[in-house]
Amino acid sequence: MPDDDQAAVQADYEASTRLLAPHADYLVVNVSSPNTPGLRNLQAVEKLEPLLGHVRRVADRAAVDAGRRRVPLLVKIAPDLADDDVIAVADLAVALELDGVIATNTTTGRDGLRSPSDEVAAAGAGGLSGGAAARPGDRGAAASP
Repeated sequence: MPDDDQAAVQADYEASTRLLAPHADYLVVNVSSPNTPGLRNLQAVEKLEPLLGHVRRVADRAAVDAGRRRVPLLVKIAPDLADDDVIAVADLAVALELDGVIATNTTTGRDGLRSPSDEVAAAGAGGLSGGAAARPGDRGAAASP
């Protein structure tokens, strides 16, 4: 699914939301996986706002149809976002009355690694966890209002 096709993106998240909302304790819209091509492009507020609003409406309807309470909704963002982007997502989460932001995941950054650069390059461009992700994740949490 191309990330620039908003209708297709919303339909994909809608299908999962309809299936999960009647049973879930909470839902997370994950737009942070570095291993899913194009997914991180959805972190831009102009793409994220309509997606989160749509998921919120679908989850609310599914919960009502199942006779359940409103399901908490969170958004998961990458630790590699610039401070201004983290703040923009936090502001959006407040405006949409989301229940939380998960501001950590694997990072695509390679700064500070002790492995030789040829080994890092051979490992590929996927996400790294552990210490490599902790630094940008801490920065993202500190940047949020």
